[in-house]
Amino acid sequence: MVARCVPSHLRWAAVLFLTSGMTQWIVRAATGSTSQNAPVLYFSIEKTWYGTPRNGPAYNFTIHQENNGEVPIYLEAPFYNEQETPRSTPMGGFLGLLNYEAFEMQFIGDGDQCLHIVVGPAGHYIIFLMYNEQLSMKDDLRMAYDSKVSYFPPYWKATIKIPLEYFPKNVKKFNAASRHGLRHRRSMDVLYVDAEPLPSHFTSPPFRTAQSINFEKVLLTYDNTKVSKVWERAIDEYRNAPHDTSSPVTGSAYGGPLVGALFLAYTSAYVAFIKYM
Repeated sequence: MVARCVPSHLRWAAVLFLTSGMTQWIVRAATGSTSQNAPVLYFSIEKTWYGTPRNGPAYNFTIHQENNGEVPIYLEAPFYNEQETPRSTPMGGFLGLLNYEAFEMQFIGDGDQCLHIVVGPAGHYIIFLMYNEQLSMKDDLRMAYDSKVSYFPPYWKATIKIPLEYFPKNVKKFNAASRHGLRHRRSMDVLYVDAEPLPSHFTSPPFRTAQSINFEKVLLTYDNTKVSKVWERAIDEYRNAPHDTSSPVTGSAYGGPLVGALFLAYTSAYVAFIKYM
């Protein structure tokens, strides 16, 4: 309770100190990486959805070399504490997380296959396997995730360990974002933006804004040039799942059952092509 009585400008000053260049030194010490050539990728979210500098400390995170079949990611983020996730929701997978304070990453590979991961300060996360930015094939995967919150200064830390088989084939592009604020004052910050305007409503960053990532730098023995078993199963499950072709595709330009059926046939063929190419 005492921490919450401290003036906000002092709390944010403390966060700025913790999330400065010293953050990278702390991460290196914690992971045993002290060389500038260590297999670590450093990122910092400093822009808003509109491309302007964000107001407040940055979101700093690092992607580390694979270890025991997982890629560790360490996050240090400002904590807004504006709306807590439901207390009745157990830690772990939570599909409603996008409505709360959260941090997300997109790892994009061949054919716009994407691993989309969302994590929150209260121990919740979502994992999406997507074959384009409109369609999620799977959202019930699990991973090792740990988060800790500090009220003074207000920030949260997270350790994310992503199984290697969750990544799509040939990861080449990457983007990340953060979301916070209540419904009528929702805010979103993005790692990469481009010259084209983004939608007025907040959503995950369009794939076109993603930029190149040297993903091979954090791989030791894992072969990311092949489709993993997890992706193969997700593709098979999607191909074999029943699809409703009796009505038009809702909210799209497709105007009738026939066109809807042709569209679904195309997507099934496309998924098969992605699997075996």
